[in-house]
Formats: sequence, C-alpha cells, structure tokens
Amino acid sequence: MTPIRVRRRPGRATSDTDRIAAAVEAVAASGRPCLLCGGVPDGVACFVPTDPEYRAAVGAQTGKGRALFYATYSTCAAELAREPERFEPLIVAAFTRDRAAVN
Repeated sequence: MTPIRVRRRPGRATSDTDRIAAAVEAVAASGRPCLLCGGVPDGVACFVPTDPEYRAAVGAQTGKGRALFYATYSTCAAELAREPERFEPLIVAAFTRDRAAVN
C-alpha cells in the first residue's frame, strides 16, 4: 500500500478541512481493501497517534499532528471503536511498513 499524499496546490490557500476532505475522498476512491481485514471497505477511518512511540514510528514531528486515513469496513470500524488498543499496533505497523517501502 503506497501512501496517498494530499498536497496543497500552488497558489491556492486550502484550509485543514479542505485537506482532510481531499484525503478522505482520495482514500475512498483508491479501491484499497480494508486495512484491518482485507475485505471490501465501505468507509474511511482516521487514526491520530498520541502514543510517543507510535508518533515517532509514523514520522509525526514534535508539536504537530499526523492523521492517518485508511479504508475500512464498518464492522471493523465498530470493533476498533470498542477495542482501540487491539488495532492501533496493526494500523501503525501498516503505515510504518509503507514508510519503509517508500523511503
């Protein structure tokens, strides 16, 4: 899974809301499987790491947030909401694996 990058267009001021909407649309249109189960996704989820180890693993700079958007199936998203500690390592591992492959 190659990361989807949403960048500001030169000469256009975009708000954080616009960039988030663009990221969600890009992930939804990507055709990627659910990050958690590999099935057909029906939504997009966002993970914002707060644990210092996870933040470092995904390249979040000190004092800045890093939002990780990924395709998900609604059943997986519901399980994630109930047991986030079970899934957070899997999400970080997927994005860390991608960073290593790209860098």
